[in-house]
Amino acid sequence: MGLLSTDLSGEFAMADIAASLEVSKSCFFKAFRQQVGETPHRWRLRQRIASAQSDLLGSRITLLDVARKYGFTDQAHFARTFRRIVGDTPSSWRAGMSCTPARRYAEQPEERPQSNGGATTSRTRSSRTSLGGSVPSGPSSRVALALGLLAADRSGDLSIDQVAASVQMSKANFFHAFREQVGRTPHQWRLEQRIAAAQSDLANNSMSLSEIACHYGFSDQAHFTRTFRRVVGETPNSWRVRRQRHGS
Repeated sequence: MGLLSTDLSGEFAMADIAASLEVSKSCFFKAFRQQVGETPHRWRLRQRIASAQSDLLGSRITLLDVARKYGFTDQAHFARTFRRIVGDTPSSWRAGMSCTPARRYAEQPEERPQSNGGATTSRTRSSRTSLGGSVPSGPSSRVALALGLLAADRSGDLSIDQVAASVQMSKANFFHAFREQVGRTPHQWRLEQRIAAAQSDLANNSMSLSEIACHYGFSDQAHFTRTFRRVVGETPNSWRVRRQRHGS
């Protein structure tokens, strides 16, 4: 899952991932489906679409650039795939989200520690953010809105109760609809997004492990290390060293 979660452009072949784990492709597929509940292809596609949703919420990037970033052949291919997963086209989903609490939350300044360990430079997103606003009808649209909220909540500030309330669903109905459509619980999905984002920081900048842990809402470096290892299969430090060694 660590390799798949960082392969947001879909470049890695499943045979290569299986080989890197020293198992056959068939054994890899069987074990993955037993533990995750869906095929590796399907899981990675959902991660790519979820990350694309975060970009659509939080920036003015064009649909074509989003399509290219996440490895789709063209904008039409991206739109078809997005609609199949989310139930709406990227353009209409973005338009519908433009006045929602998820968009306002995503556009708030985000607290990021300086790489030298200095003081933070901007306001932290808060769980007290106003979650009022119009909510689309239908379970699929409401789960899509919840995905936007969870994708923007990289530090884990929002409670699942708040997310369920913001999309006007009971907690039980929200959990059921989310798991049915996404294949994971809201907690699991958000945690995987936070770890994937932390991997990007580990690979691309000089932030310390303690700074990354703080940035993504972990209580301390030890908590971050334990969680990262559970999700990815190795510690953050060893993962970063291996990435640097291989130059990717």
